[in-house]
Amino acid sequence: MEVRGTALRSVLIACDEEFGAGSAARVIDALAPELRESMRGAILSASWHPVAEQAALHEAVRVALGHGSLDANRRVGRRAAIDDFNGVYRVFLPLFTWDLLWTTLSRAWLRYNSAGTVEFADHSDVAATVTIRGVSGYTEAMWHAVNGRVCGIIELAGGRDVRARITRWSAVRCDSALEWKR
Repeated sequence: MEVRGTALRSVLIACDEEFGAGSAARVIDALAPELRESMRGAILSASWHPVAEQAALHEAVRVALGHGSLDANRRVGRRAAIDDFNGVYRVFLPLFTWDLLWTTLSRAWLRYNSAGTVEFADHSDVAATVTIRGVSGYTEAMWHAVNGRVCGIIELAGGRDVRARITRWSAVRCDSALEWKR
């Protein structure tokens, strides 16, 4: 499985924006030497990278910024989503129905990942469950970042006090419960 370069770049940008200048450099310094150099170089948005690089990057976020806590991964994921969808989408997301938002997010998954499906179920105006399956190599830190991304997008769509709780995860699947206020 592979992820787009834009996913890697947005994590590094979000590190500096969420935790202050120099945070991305601290994350890169926490990577294994063979990966450090490629993360310091130009990461092309459209290029594909092994999912193991994204996993290593998120583990470095957990260690360097979160001091072992997954909260840093959620925060970086949230900030990355807000940055990614801050352009023209920011104007339109609040106008979407929740059904249209779920459909859009499901389709957007494949802009960043070479495999996987996203299913929203049991959804209302203030809650939903999401299942992502058909991936490989995903780690706990990555899933918390994904949950952070979903929270950021729900915020852009008008949700407040958004919460995402992972109910089950593995390298190939994640189930989460989402809640927010309108």
